Amino acid sequence: MCRDFRGNLATDKVLFGFPGEIKIVIPGIFVVMLAGHMRSSFLRDALEVPTVLLPLRRSATVLEAWLEILDEAFVSEVCIALNLGSDTHIIDTAIRSITRKRAFRSVVKTVLEPAAWRGPGGVIRDLTLDLEPDTIIVVVEGNSAPVSSARDVISAVQGGADGAVGVCDSNSPAGISAFRRAIFEQVPKIGYFDLKEQLLPALHDSSFQVRPVSVLRGSSRIHDRVSYLEAIGRELSVENQVVTYSKEQAQTVIAETAVIDGKCLIESGVSVGDEAVVHDSVILQGATINKGAVVARSVVGQGVTIQAGSRVVNTIIGKRGMAPKSSRTELRRTKVNARSQLKPNSGATQL
Repeated sequence: MCRDFRGNLATDKVLFGFPGEIKIVIPGIFVVMLAGHMRSSFLRDALEVPTVLLPLRRSATVLEAWLEILDEAFVSEVCIALNLGSDTHIIDTAIRSITRKRAFRSVVKTVLEPAAWRGPGGVIRDLTLDLEPDTIIVVVEGNSAPVSSARDVISAVQGGADGAVGVCDSNSPAGISAFRRAIFEQVPKIGYFDLKEQLLPALHDSSFQVRPVSVLRGSSRIHDRVSYLEAIGRELSVENQVVTYSKEQAQTVIAETAVIDGKCLIESGVSVGDEAVVHDSVILQGATINKGAVVARSVVGQGVTIQAGSRVVNTIIGKRGMAPKSSRTELRRTKVNARSQLKPNSGATQL
């Protein structure tokens, strides 16, 4: 038997049926997604959206993409740990929307962990205190780009290791790891205790066996414009897409003379005017790119309006319609010939 995150006994095996098939949830695999923060990232502050709820491709946010990957690994429960009450409400709402669209094998819940000073290691210890020592705890960093599969990391622990850390091709952590619950007994009951800076070095110096597992090419953390655009570009490359938008999607208006070029993600409710150019950028829900404007390698927030003839390059324009001072914006309200600035990529496709 295993226990849920409140210590209640859970069933050994759960059968979940999809049309024409039966899926089995493997007991003893519990996920903690760390979606809180000691210091908010620049990207989150600028866009006023939790990182896990940023779109990653047209059909999925970062959270949805992670849930899909964890679902494929047959985990029984996903506990999203937060430390802001406002985030709890918005993420709970998103979870309800996600689970209405599709069924997951795992139970997905949020838990408010007000003791952010405990650090990631302390938070995980506290949340999993009542689980059996052999329970596999999968730790996911909610501000990280999803990996292609969680199975290799989990399999390393199922195969006998005490822990496994997913790494990028640069050997830096890739936002997913797995440990036997007993490992977290190394974490003090009180005080701050980090996962990467304190727990992993302590395990390295002990008799515990922790293995690195290669799971991701490129960087993992989504914390600024560059890392966010890189994550989207990687997702679109996996899906063999160049741009992801549809002129038929809800309330989206893309002018016939507009140029959508490179790896772009355009959400619903967006308007792109005549001769405007969008290149290697993200345009979030409800934004407007007026006639002749150029948006390149940038992120335009929800409901933001880019004036006609403006140039937005290498920056983030937040929900309030202003570019944060530290973003080194190149925003000039000068008329430009949009088509002369950037030529369309002949490989671009409309979905």
